[in-house]
Amino acid sequence: MRRTAASVLGTLLATSLLAAVDAAVPVIFLAGDSTVASYSPSDFPQAGWGQLLPLIFTNTVVIKNYAGGGQTTKSFVEVGLWKKICDQLKPGDYVFIQFGHNDQYAPGDRRVGLESYSNRLAKLVGDVRAAKAEPVLVVPPNSGDFDGAKVIDLHKEYAVAVRKVAAATGACCVDLHARSIERYEKLGKEETLKTLFMWFPAGAYPNYPDGKKDTWHFSENGAKRLTEMIAEELRSKHSPLERYLTADK
Repeated sequence: MRRTAASVLGTLLATSLLAAVDAAVPVIFLAGDSTVASYSPSDFPQAGWGQLLPLIFTNTVVIKNYAGGGQTTKSFVEVGLWKKICDQLKPGDYVFIQFGHNDQYAPGDRRVGLESYSNRLAKLVGDVRAAKAEPVLVVPPNSGDFDGAKVIDLHKEYAVAVRKVAAATGACCVDLHARSIERYEKLGKEETLKTLFMWFPAGAYPNYPDGKKDTWHFSENGAKRLTEMIAEELRSKHSPLERYLTADK
């Protein structure tokens, strides 16, 4: 069956339009530590916010999560995870970058000093920009540790460093640190630990028969609350990603 010039032209035009649409839809890459990472069913109810990030976006956005437990701004590059992201970046993509806990508290030579941490964050931002993609610096959420009714700020100058790098480079800054502390203090210690963290008695979950008392890692509900904070931050900063957020987030 012969195809007319018009039908061929129509096919080519439709293909070109589809390619243009595909190119216009951003991919969001995630670089971070255990509070961002995705977990298997055998770890339930533990979850990272990256695992639940699709909940706040329409299904037109693709999310690729490379975050992993124990990672720092240094180790993430050294083990090749950062290169995997950079090799895939195209103009219009986004990279959410959240490190800090392990940089600050990892033992021995795994720890990354404050000045090095700032410099490494700036380098990551530069790498993303070199690919004509957009960096988003995420100030890490605080732990659920309290002193009376007040949250103990365990990131302090490292949280400040992220904000400073964002300001100096013009990168979008999503401040989970400030928002998490505000939320914890509204909930109070008991409710914060019970509803947001891996903190529960023996027998509560089959995967943890002895229970868990972890003030650093989040439950599925806690990770979901963090994604809602991210949506709030993207809207308040008028990020171009706002158009891809679901209406109820």
